[in-house]
Amino acid sequence: MNKNTLLISLFLLVALGLRAQICHTSHFGLNNTTVTKIEETEYVNFHKPSARKNTYQFDAKGYVTQETFEYTGDNTPTVTQYIYDDNHTELTKQLMDEYGQPVKFFGKSGPYKIYDTPTGLLFDYPVVEKNAKGEVIKLKNEKKGMEKTFETKSNQLTYCYITENGIQKPEQVYDKNQRLLGTVQYNFPETYYSYENNVPVDNTYFISKLAFKYVYEFDGAGNWIQKMTFSALPTKKYQWELIAINTRIITYTDSKLNTKPSDVLHTLDVSNFDPIRKQYEANYTPTDVIDTNYFTQREAAFKKLLK
Repeated sequence: MNKNTLLISLFLLVALGLRAQICHTSHFGLNNTTVTKIEETEYVNFHKPSARKNTYQFDAKGYVTQETFEYTGDNTPTVTQYIYDDNHTELTKQLMDEYGQPVKFFGKSGPYKIYDTPTGLLFDYPVVEKNAKGEVIKLKNEKKGMEKTFETKSNQLTYCYITENGIQKPEQVYDKNQRLLGTVQYNFPETYYSYENNVPVDNTYFISKLAFKYVYEFDGAGNWIQKMTFSALPTKKYQWELIAINTRIITYTDSKLNTKPSDVLHTLDVSNFDPIRKQYEANYTPTDVIDTNYFTQREAAFKKLLK
């Protein structure tokens, strides 16, 4: 595994770690949210092919009630139950064993509040500050030395300032739809990142001038059921390379919209993954070539947006 591939894999692992905190349909990028279950499988091929599957079950209000996690080669799924109060303002996450019996709590040993912030649902911050409108403007976890401060400008952009143990980290910028526009790196103004064709171009702290592109397949309800992630690096002359495949089987309240398992790749068996990966590359790899001026133009557009 070369250095660039390793850094990309680390970036994706960070993204997966953040993903584990999703607990509402509004955080799944759904166009139609009348769903009861989502089975999402992700395939990656760094030093060897691997797959992981997360199955989410939802209540009538769109909140996750149970999550089942499975991984290549592991025959024991991990099941987590999500238990809310009547107002969905307090949540307990409970890990279950294979017989459905409680094992231990995630996070604190009891219920903890979740907050609807300008950047989505966040929890495990015992101290909250709100403005006169009742909007969350700051969350603190003094025990962990963590703090998140939110600032909204012109009702369009939200800045999230992250402080950890007194050290302020790069701020994240979100649009009004809670989509991450980019990360502002202190003392590195050249690493502003924004959107490309209304699809988020994620920013990694590790590699400057790294580009991502996503290619989607959608179902009849307008939700994506296949997502191909491509990266392009300066060292490879910006040739697009497939680094991950995500597929979804979505169960709707209207069963006529349900995803057919035959329409997507959803097995955890990756023994024959290389031919499958090559097939996806042949069918979905973007054909455009990135101009070296691309990043300069993107940075200028994002800076203008921040003014």
